[in-house]
Amino acid sequence: MDERWHDPSRDAIQGVLEEVANELAHGTRVLDAGAGEARYSSLFARANYVACDFAKGEPKWDYSRLSVVCDLAALAFQDGTFDLIISTEALEHIPDPQAVFKEFARALVNGGRLLVTVPFQGYREHQVPYDYYRYTRYGLEYLAGQAGLKVDEVRAIGGVFSLMAKLVHYLTGYWFLQPEPTWKRIAKKPLRVTYSIFKRIAFRILSALDRRDNRRDFPLHYFLICTKI
Repeated sequence: MDERWHDPSRDAIQGVLEEVANELAHGTRVLDAGAGEARYSSLFARANYVACDFAKGEPKWDYSRLSVVCDLAALAFQDGTFDLIISTEALEHIPDPQAVFKEFARALVNGGRLLVTVPFQGYREHQVPYDYYRYTRYGLEYLAGQAGLKVDEVRAIGGVFSLMAKLVHYLTGYWFLQPEPTWKRIAKKPLRVTYSIFKRIAFRILSALDRRDNRRDFPLHYFLICTKI
């Protein structure tokens, strides 16, 4: 099933990064910190794009597209190297996030921007054992402020109904993807097909309801935008 069915906020993250990338001048120095497989590299084709990661979180991933392998708490770059740093869904895997924010600030030019996305609640443990935190907007603001960064915006991505849609998807793994005898898998196949149809219908309903969630106090992700002053 397409990822957007169970995590619609991924589309929102992609959209924000596309918007930012389209505004960049040619040759803008961009660091993708905690890039993993560098899934967003194509968005920054006209920039001077550098991807770094410690390359241990997910054994099945292909880290060959990384420019540099390093710890985000000890970036292998000189002060003021980058105009823009992006870090998407990586900060929860960092044992010392304050040190990382200070490194981000150090590696940015004055006036440079930092864009961070992090999961909130509703996310299972992943890339274990490198999974340490979930963040509120206030935690992000605190970390940025302690690093001397000016917080421009903290945006909630997805709401409580998006969370419900994600949990509906997670149930697939608990009900149908556990190891069990062949006869049992065959017997459960009609139920699995029915549930797959239900998931699609549920997603459409929950997606429509999510647009009416004005509180946004139970999001899937937070998006933080900062400036080095």
